[in-house]
Amino acid sequence: MAVFFVCMLLIFSMCMTILQIDQPSVVSAGEAFEITMQVDVSKDDDTGDPFFLIVGFLAPRAWNAGVNTTVRFESSVGNSTMRLTTSDEIDGNTKLPWNSAFERKFGIGDNYGEVEWVTFIADEAFVAADGATGTVYITTKAGEDNMIVQLAYGISNQTWGFSDDNFDLVFTDCMQVIDGVGYPSNLCGPKPRQLVEQATFTMNDLITIVFDAKDGDDFMLGASFIDLCAKAYSGDLVYEICDHEDVAALNYMGDDVWEITLWPRSYFDIPENQDIDFMEVTFTNDKGNLVASNEDGSAFIIAPKCFD
Repeated sequence: MAVFFVCMLLIFSMCMTILQIDQPSVVSAGEAFEITMQVDVSKDDDTGDPFFLIVGFLAPRAWNAGVNTTVRFESSVGNSTMRLTTSDEIDGNTKLPWNSAFERKFGIGDNYGEVEWVTFIADEAFVAADGATGTVYITTKAGEDNMIVQLAYGISNQTWGFSDDNFDLVFTDCMQVIDGVGYPSNLCGPKPRQLVEQATFTMNDLITIVFDAKDGDDFMLGASFIDLCAKAYSGDLVYEICDHEDVAALNYMGDDVWEITLWPRSYFDIPENQDIDFMEVTFTNDKGNLVASNEDGSAFIIAPKCFD
């Protein structure tokens, strides 16, 4: 369990501050788990009118957090359950629905994509004319895929929105989902090299693998021939084609871009009753003495991709 402490900001009217977040650093795929967030609302010297707490939660889209997350809070001025915000409920400053307002205001941190903000509003309004402290309880469920991701948490209120100090935000350290499906995707980045032409795909699709010699190290520029060296992983079984056969030759598309289109199951001759988890690929030149791979020498990973 990772604990994140946040320094107090200077206290102004209706200053909202996240003091501490307790979040697991590792969870199992499909596991339901709880995050707690300690919150402080400073003394309100203006009106003392009741307001509705807004909580934002940044999570992988594959988790479907809008369906699989519940939020509630307990505070010194009252308790409440929370529900998802609707598209008609907007931040008065950005004039955007709360989900979009959180993304516009805070971005997605170290994640390169495939995450989304989901936002919740209190079912009960409360008054904090003399300030308040409370705990927000977020229960969510990890998806089935192995991954590394940076979660984030934000607070605001329906009355004042993203104005002055009426909000706060914390991006936590990247957490890991284990014991799930496939090779772990590291959403914390850096953004992986684009190896597949299709925006989304599975290992059962016809996919086009692209090698752009201009991407990364340029030592393959001007090559007259590029071969694919590939492995497919199916549970404990590994299938490999890496011997410069004609079947592994990429087609030259111009501008130092090469590609090959294949159906993984047929390409590796994998039986229909076996799932393909992911592929590892490298690229070699016509002499076989130059190999394009990750900086550490490891193979590039091609894993199923569900989102743009």
